Amino acid sequence: MGENATSTKAATLPKFAVGSRVRVKKGVTAPNHSDIPLGGWCGRVYQASGTMRLVHWNDATLEAIHSIRPERWQRDNVDFRVMWLQVDALEADLGEVLCRERPNEEIPKGGVVRGR
Repeated sequence: MGENATSTKAATLPKFAVGSRVRVKKGVTAPNHSDIPLGGWCGRVYQASGTMRLVHWNDATLEAIHSIRPERWQRDNVDFRVMWLQVDALEADLGEVLCRERPNEEIPKGGVVRGR
């Protein structure tokens, strides 16, 4: 009963339950904003629905977001402090320091790059 009961119970636990600390895997981009890489962004799972997780970004991630991103998302009426992502786009955040991915060029949707 011991080993089989344990493995059955583990199989039914959701991956990244509410409250889990998560990090976005390298190569993942923002939904509806494919030019905005999210790799290395960290936060906690706030809600879970099927294979989707609503991640609330932590303070370090929010402070590191380039200023153009919140402007774009606010213009598009998107709350940039949280984001629904597929569970396969996430990995456990073990607290190690990793660099966040940066886009090749910061170009606002339909806009002009500042300083050019």
